[in-house]
Amino acid sequence: IKNMDFGRKISNWLWQDGIIPKDDMEIVQYGISQLLSLLLNLFTLLCICFLCGTVFQGMVFLVLFWPMRIYAGGYHANTKLRCYLLTTLAELILAMAWRTSWEWGKITIGTILLASQVTILALAPQENANKRIDVAERRNYRMKLIRILLIQNITFCIAFYAGVKRIFSTIICLQVLMAVLLVVGRWKKR
Repeated sequence: IKNMDFGRKISNWLWQDGIIPKDDMEIVQYGISQLLSLLLNLFTLLCICFLCGTVFQGMVFLVLFWPMRIYAGGYHANTKLRCYLLTTLAELILAMAWRTSWEWGKITIGTILLASQVTILALAPQENANKRIDVAERRNYRMKLIRILLIQNITFCIAFYAGVKRIFSTIICLQVLMAVLLVVGRWKKR
């Protein structure tokens, strides 16, 4: 994944054409690099979901997981390649999980959700080397995370009692994944 070179070329072209000042080249290069990484990850998720027949679940996952990931934090890989590979592995596991029958009892599902949410609330928000958060931000992130979990729980309840497995199974998976990312993030920090 060599999107930094591409970002460098675009920022250099923008500077030469007078579109951006030389002082902004580095930040534009970084922004382009991040955008390309995001697009690659989105494309990969869509391909995996298309091949597994789980495109709907993939879209629900994106809408519900990204805001939670922003405010909860958790494990971050040290390199872009490792991030891409681990993200792809997680997406493959999720797509396979979405294809299962989900014939679990209410107690099992409730226990999994409760354990995931207790873990999320106990460990989040979690900072990392790239994102430090002060006390006020921590409080703000935590309140937003609680709202996100509340929205997810309401959505889960509606989907569960309406029998829409494609939605409630996605919520279970994303909350388990978030809990795992937070546990690994805490373990890595030690």
